[in-house]
Amino acid sequence: AAGFDELDGFIASSLAQAYVVAGELRAAIEAGERAVSIFERRINLRAACRALWHLNSAANYQGEWEASLAYCGRALEHGIALDDRRLKAVALWRTGFVHIQCGDLQRGIECCDEALALEPVAYDLATARMVRGYGLIKAGRIEDGIAELADVVAWFARAQLPYARSIAALWLAEGHLA
Repeated sequence: AAGFDELDGFIASSLAQAYVVAGELRAAIEAGERAVSIFERRINLRAACRALWHLNSAANYQGEWEASLAYCGRALEHGIALDDRRLKAVALWRTGFVHIQCGDLQRGIECCDEALALEPVAYDLATARMVRGYGLIKAGRIEDGIAELADVVAWFARAQLPYARSIAALWLAEGHLA
């Protein structure tokens, strides 16, 4: 009401992330869509990307692959418009993850390779490698995937990032079981 709609966008984006963590996925999508509409209207594409990433996660957890790919595509468009290496890399590895979840393993790995070719910052590099390693395991290239994920788990441990490390460790365990 006071004209602070961009602040409302940040609040809605934060709520979307919290709702994803809490498993309230419909609420996450509602809040995330609201945030994206505010940020895109105000041409704050970086903030829009962050909200789109939350939407991507919520859609993934619901198995809504087309919606998830659409969110990734919008984030990639914003990254290209801003010529922002980080935004493009994150959109690509997230797109890769959706393809891997859908069984299009080759396309998923290719998206991760595209993200890696952008030489993103260390965190995004590790995350792209994590998704790529998971894709390699799913594609039957188990030893390659295990090697990739073991390195990523160690990097996340050194960086003191326990949440990301736990995901990579889970996928590494899956590789060992395979």
